[in-house]
Amino acid sequence: MKSAYLSTALLTHLFLGGPSPLGAGGQLYLSLHSKDPGADGKQDTDEVSYAGYERYKLSNEAGAWSLDGNTIAYAKAIQFPICLGGEASVACLCVGMASEGAGEILYRARLGTTVTYSKNKVPIIAPMDLRLVEV
Repeated sequence: MKSAYLSTALLTHLFLGGPSPLGAGGQLYLSLHSKDPGADGKQDTDEVSYAGYERYKLSNEAGAWSLDGNTIAYAKAIQFPICLGGEASVACLCVGMASEGAGEILYRARLGTTVTYSKNKVPIIAPMDLRLVEV
C-alpha cells in the first residue's frame, strides 16, 4: 500500500512541479514492523527492535526488481542481521528512504500472519516474496 506521504508527494511533483519525493539519491530501505504503522506512519513507527537489527538496504541495480503490470517484486533474497538477543514479532514490512530514524514510509506490506524472531534467528525474505502492488 502506498503511504499518504508518497501519494501527496507524487501528485505535487507530477502536477504542481514540486520536488521529487525520492530526492537526489533515491536509496530505499526495508524495515520490519510489529504492526502496520498506517498511511501516515514513519519508518520508526512500531519498528521492531532486537539486538543486532538494522534496516535492509534495497538494491536498485539492474535485475534487482521485477516489474509485471502494476506489481513490482524484489528479485533478490533479503537477509536481515541475526537476532542477537530479545525477540521481534513482525506483522508488516515497510519501504522508506532513511537508513535509521523517523524517515518517510513509501510503501507498506502487511504479512498474512505475524512471524516471530528470537535469539540466533535470521529474518529472511525469499526472492520475489517482497511484492508491492500499485492500485
